Amino acid sequence: MVKTPRKRDHSHIWMLFYLSKVFYMVFAVYVYGSLTSLGDRDRYLHASPTVSPWVLFDSTRFMEFWGGLLGMVTRETMLTDVAFLSLAFYGIYYPLSRIELTQKQLVFVLLLLSLPSFSVWTSVIGKEAVGVFFMGLLLGYIIDVVDGRRWFVNLKEVVGVYLLIIFKPHYAIGIAHAALLALLRLKFRRWPGLVLTFFVLVMGLDIGLLYFFRGTIDELSLEIVPHFSPDSASTRPNTIWVNQYDVFYNAPYGMMIGFMGPTIVESLAKPLQGLVLLESLVAAMGILVLAAAAILPRLLVGRLNVLFFSVFLSLFFWVLFVHYPFGALNPGSAIRYRSNFYHVFVIISMFFWVKFHAQQRLERELRFLTPSPNVKSD
Repeated sequence: MVKTPRKRDHSHIWMLFYLSKVFYMVFAVYVYGSLTSLGDRDRYLHASPTVSPWVLFDSTRFMEFWGGLLGMVTRETMLTDVAFLSLAFYGIYYPLSRIELTQKQLVFVLLLLSLPSFSVWTSVIGKEAVGVFFMGLLLGYIIDVVDGRRWFVNLKEVVGVYLLIIFKPHYAIGIAHAALLALLRLKFRRWPGLVLTFFVLVMGLDIGLLYFFRGTIDELSLEIVPHFSPDSASTRPNTIWVNQYDVFYNAPYGMMIGFMGPTIVESLAKPLQGLVLLESLVAAMGILVLAAAAILPRLLVGRLNVLFFSVFLSLFFWVLFVHYPFGALNPGSAIRYRSNFYHVFVIISMFFWVKFHAQQRLERELRFLTPSPNVKSD
């Protein structure tokens, strides 16, 4: 049986968070939706559910089937949005429920997860709500493994992997890296150097595979460009993938704007994008603050937690690297698709901060209880 962390009563906070998502759902449908398109919401809501084997293997047909079916049941009302909103809510609740948080810590992390763009895209019918759901399930498993509670998978992880494969298979690289490193640490916790060795070997293998398939990856990056309409108001001219292997050379810049969305120049030209950039800055600063709080105290005493470093780096790098081609040419797409994994970055950073803070407190208590070698005991 899986040992779950001791729960504190935060039900009132979770209720307020759920109500905030309901607010964003109403805002998205009646306000945001009147100004711009809400993705494929109307398409999924009004779709005719067709029974076909492809429903199980194609994310769009999956959404059309379930969106259309729920739309028929709810007579195409916002109750369908509530169903998907609830999936996203659980994708946030489940991994956070694996962490022993104080009330202030929970409020802080939920405030970061209540930013407007993330909340809008994950509170209506859409692939983003499903993405938050299955990424949350898999993150919950990684947290359990790191905490040493279990190594085996259950039905939730099976569902999570299935949805990951049909919706965002490219995210599987980062998730697999983080899970394997956590499992290795769980099985060989007496040899922490083994995790570092494995991490170095895996990164070397990654670099080798990227080099071996550099031509194929370069061709795939160029195939993405035609999918962005040059007539769209927010689509940027393609100055990122012009020369051969630009997908690698320009990756640092592409990963940055793929996460942040609008640039400073674009924000100055369009005030609305300026608000989105401000939101992205708050999101990035929140993640950096949590990550710094987790790693700096250890570095100041000359100790680097290999597990945190390896899981954090591999997860962040691979998710951002595979995400950036879908957002580098359009800030709107960057922010929308970021919703699939933004909560993962926030929650994993909070998790390691809480974990290391608890470890440091325990170490201080042990030093206090351990008698000094210069003091004679009776």
